[in-house]
Amino acid sequence: MQRDSVLKTIWRVLYPYILYFMITVAIEIVLIIPDCIRIIGSANSTDFSQIYEELNQLIYDKAMFLTFVSGLITIPVLYLFFFLDKKKYGDRHMVVSYVSLPFRSYLYSALLGIFACLALNNLIDLTGVVNYSPMYQEMASKIFGGDYFITFLTTVCMAPLLEELLFRGLIYKRLRTLCKPFVAAIISSLAFGITHGNLVQFVYAFLAGMFLAYVYEKYKNIWAPIIFHVCANAVSMLGTDVIDGIHYIWIKLALLVLETAVLFVIYKMIDYKVDRKIKPIISELQVL
Repeated sequence: MQRDSVLKTIWRVLYPYILYFMITVAIEIVLIIPDCIRIIGSANSTDFSQIYEELNQLIYDKAMFLTFVSGLITIPVLYLFFFLDKKKYGDRHMVVSYVSLPFRSYLYSALLGIFACLALNNLIDLTGVVNYSPMYQEMASKIFGGDYFITFLTTVCMAPLLEELLFRGLIYKRLRTLCKPFVAAIISSLAFGITHGNLVQFVYAFLAGMFLAYVYEKYKNIWAPIIFHVCANAVSMLGTDVIDGIHYIWIKLALLVLETAVLFVIYKMIDYKVDRKIKPIISELQVL
């Protein structure tokens, strides 16, 4: 492959992520400027530490709201790219179309998301990664201490749509035109993990990203990883307090073994039962 072609390909994979980042930052800056002006105007001009603390707290307090609003604007943009990709790859002499899957097939994706969340949270708790990420502890205590409704709506509804369109629907799918599924899954999962900005969420998001890439590859449908992601995030918000309340390490180990075993069973069921067969191609002459 020529150098220009390689650079063009890399740019094609990267620019949706760069565009997402730029839109998100721009929207958040616009929304937060009035509050920043108010804080700076009301504070003592020489007390820079107070201004910094108030601005920092403001960002944490409004983090989920800002994410929600920026998601409302960013999702249609990402979906447009996703739609154009489908048209581009479908605009061939032979159009690939898959047989629809029954609704019950998507229940496997939901179950995989639930048990992946439980197992990964348990694994992170057992390894003590949280102790090495003070940034995560500070972020969790401030952000998740805010408005519960906005936090739930953003985490369970907005984030899965936004992140699956970006990381699986665009980045993973475009990487698949260049490399094998495992390599594409590794790269897209690394990007997914790095975006979360701290060690704990990096580990969780990277491992979850590998599951999500597998689900997308098997189902060949963006709704399957979205369903996985919605269920995983819902369980993470509703069920982690239960996990945190277990203080006996042997119980946590037993649960991790059980959750891993269930994950393996669901994985084998998806591997065996989910098969997107290609529809027979009907040419225009046959239709006429």
